Amino acid sequence: ETRNQIKKMFKAPGLGDVQFLSYIADMVSEFVQYGKRTNLCDAIKADDFKGAFQKFLEFMDKNDQLDGSSDELSYVQDQKVDTTKGARQWYWQICTQLGYFQTAYKPSPERSTLIDIEFYRQQCADVFEQPVWLDQDMTNTMLEGAHNQGTKIVFNNGVEDPFQWASLHKPNNDQQVTTVIDCEDCAHCVDLDYPKSTDSPALKAARRQTLRLMAKWLDL
Repeated sequence: ETRNQIKKMFKAPGLGDVQFLSYIADMVSEFVQYGKRTNLCDAIKADDFKGAFQKFLEFMDKNDQLDGSSDELSYVQDQKVDTTKGARQWYWQICTQLGYFQTAYKPSPERSTLIDIEFYRQQCADVFEQPVWLDQDMTNTMLEGAHNQGTKIVFNNGVEDPFQWASLHKPNNDQQVTTVIDCEDCAHCVDLDYPKSTDSPALKAARRQTLRLMAKWLDL
């Protein structure tokens, strides 16, 4: 009964137990991934767990994150064309090509250890109602993985972006440039945001380098 009450508080009564745990973990990780970690951490500061929990609920509600309906199986199984929805397409991409399955790091887990590879394998099969699983060898052959030999490419990665591990950290030739932008809340695609005067020196330097290289490579 208690777990059902908690699910209702998070507006996710239709989720199974492990799916609910994944929903909560993803809710948090999204703020880290998109450069709002400090906003989240500042918002939930409290003297005790009960106070932090209440502030967490209020923060997520304020940011329109309390909605478990898009995580329900019926939602992602729906094949009706709807340009406002992209969850099923995202599942197809991660289940057949990219992976990006966020499991618990066992020495110091930040999400439930029940969220393991087998959970995602079953999730992929449930969504598409047949066994579906990625072929990482095919994906790496198609995209070249860590051995990408493309030229005139800048690989900018925010230090807090979990996607950085699908990018390059070391160039494979002299016409590739890799940069880890190390600053507070420097996360996914941070260098593509509209520049602000308050941007960190590291972010400003990465943008200047990118523009300089583009001008050089395009002979501008």
